[in-house]
Amino acid sequence: VVGNEVLLTAAGAALVNSGAALPEFTLTPNDGTINGETDSATPVVNTVNDAPEVTITNTNAFTEDDGSAVENAVVATFDTSD
Repeated sequence: VVGNEVLLTAAGAALVNSGAALPEFTLTPNDGTINGETDSATPVVNTVNDAPEVTITNTNAFTEDDGSAVENAVVATFDTSD
């Protein structure tokens, strides 16, 4: 809790990103002396079954017989998302 916001932890973000449910949480106000009435909430996780995507971000050109075409030479780089 920061200010008046309940924030996701790393574990909570991992749950959401895996499609799992977030647990219920309860807040209890306190003025430094007395507790107030508690309130609870269960966050909703809307799962989306979208297709994964790939984007090729760079390709390397090779020239015959110049020595650049060797085992483990990088052919391309890419980013993925889901």
